[in-house]
Amino acid sequence: MTDLSKTGHVEAPGGEAGSGNPLNRGLGVSQIVFMVVAAAAPLGLVAGGVPLAFAVSGSPGMPLYFALTTVMLLIFAVGFTLMAGRVRNAGAFYAYVQAGLGRIPGLSAATLALFSYTLLLVGVNAYVGVATSNVIERYADVGSPWWLWAFVSLGIIAFLGLGVMFAIFGFIGFEATAVFRNEAKDPDVTVLRATYVAILVIGVFYSFTVWAIVVGVGVDAVTGAAKADPEGLVLTLARSYVGSVWADVMQVLLITSQFACVLAFHNVVTRYQFALSRARALPAPLGVVHPRHRAPSSSSAVASAVASVTTLVVVALGLDPIGDLYTWFSGAATLGVVLLMAATSLAVIGYFRRAGEQQSVWRVVVAPAVAFLGLACVGYLMVANFPLLVGTTEGAWAIGGFVALSAVVGAVQALVLRARRPAVYERF
Repeated sequence: MTDLSKTGHVEAPGGEAGSGNPLNRGLGVSQIVFMVVAAAAPLGLVAGGVPLAFAVSGSPGMPLYFALTTVMLLIFAVGFTLMAGRVRNAGAFYAYVQAGLGRIPGLSAATLALFSYTLLLVGVNAYVGVATSNVIERYADVGSPWWLWAFVSLGIIAFLGLGVMFAIFGFIGFEATAVFRNEAKDPDVTVLRATYVAILVIGVFYSFTVWAIVVGVGVDAVTGAAKADPEGLVLTLARSYVGSVWADVMQVLLITSQFACVLAFHNVVTRYQFALSRARALPAPLGVVHPRHRAPSSSSAVASAVASVTTLVVVALGLDPIGDLYTWFSGAATLGVVLLMAATSLAVIGYFRRAGEQQSVWRVVVAPAVAFLGLACVGYLMVANFPLLVGTTEGAWAIGGFVALSAVVGAVQALVLRARRPAVYERF
């Protein structure tokens, strides 16, 4: 298990002390919050995900679901932010699981995170390709394949992932606040404030916006309208209330919103690989820092290559970019992230039980336990309803199996390291 210092802090490889932190420290609360909001792709979710949720659930109560989710995430953030001040490592979820539950669960969480965010990177990028193709066909009357613009998007991201626009785009969800702690001006303060601000901003925005959709369409009509035209529901509503010009603007902004989301996932995958490389759990070149941009450029290049190859395979198989790729990948990745958050909640309890540090029972026991129970329920509901998302029970088992396999790979790697490279295992 990881040793705890007298101050209760863990300086893990890939963290501030273990690596000497060659990365650039320039991010404040506002920059990280904007990265989280950009990565959440609010317009993309409202225009694409919310109508699908109405259609699948058949319930007009989605605003309440967003509000309840916001409360649950705020409770989760109690333990999450506390761990961020104790485990000074950019690995976030996996670093916290490792510190609280041990090295084997920690590396298992790391591979699960890498797998989940790579799926999100590829899936959302496919959405960018489709949205771009649709806009060009609508305004220029020129047809073009979705995969062409998907590869253009990946090419631009490969350039931006050297840190040129790093301060603008970032990571999905509030985990970004901890993933980028090595590049924050004052990590202990910045991570805590940015986490709560990001959750509140995103939660209030989604709750209000989805409520507005329900009011605009009508409580009794919204689910039927979503089933009839899930892709055009929000844009049609915009044309009715604000005019066609703003609806056209929204359609273009949908592309930029999803692009920001893709770049955010790219940065997350890059920094997970970087942190694992600095801990010697992945090849050393992934931990190389660009001498001028002070960003993990080698890891960025590898993330771009993996996404490109995966997209090529999808094109070769002839999968539908939205119905298959986006839907399956985002569903599987979301399940992975929920499992990571649940494991992190347990890790908070385990960490402070061993540390012996005096903290309120609410912060180190009650809040993490409540968060774990809530996330466990969400995970169960996702697994139970996965066939509805994928379309077939067999397909659901296959995709869910890959999520489980990604976690098993990390556990096996940890066992191999413990047996064959004990020094690296102890350092991890």
